[in-house]
Amino acid sequence: MNRQVDSNAALRRLASTVALGAALVLIVVKLWGWMATDSMALLTSAADAVVDALSATATFYGVRFAQRPADSGHRFGHGKGEALAAVTQAILLGSAAVVLAAESFWRLIFPQPLAAVTLGLWIAVGGIATSGLLAAMQTWVVRRTNSTAIAADRAHYLADAMLNGAVLAALAITRVTG
Repeated sequence: MNRQVDSNAALRRLASTVALGAALVLIVVKLWGWMATDSMALLTSAADAVVDALSATATFYGVRFAQRPADSGHRFGHGKGEALAAVTQAILLGSAAVVLAAESFWRLIFPQPLAAVTLGLWIAVGGIATSGLLAAMQTWVVRRTNSTAIAADRAHYLADAMLNGAVLAALAITRVTG
């Protein structure tokens, strides 16, 4: 039984570490893509990548905190650390949505031409692939561990795959219509 607990703890740590690493890479790539294209869709995706990194950081620490044994201040352990990480993710996503909606509205009023649309298309495809692979890995981890924090992160990356699909569609339409 103890071996299973250790295995689940290791899977949670691995999943949170991989998600954090991927989020940091995606921030760099998407910001570079936004600067090259001036695409509001890529800026939205880059901002979401920043939220991903903050969420992944909350999960990274929440998973590790939850694995601490019970002590005098936490007689039943630290398991709520994962739930706190999941709530943190929800708050971050909601905040980012408000900011990005305002910026998108501004761009509707004052549109700007895009450059390097093909680069943006490739970045969106890479974002879909990365989010999909992360969600698949996290699905496997959640099935094995029932981790609340990893499940919240998984839902977030599934939404990211859809966001990247929307970015891909927006850039494809821009490329076709000019």
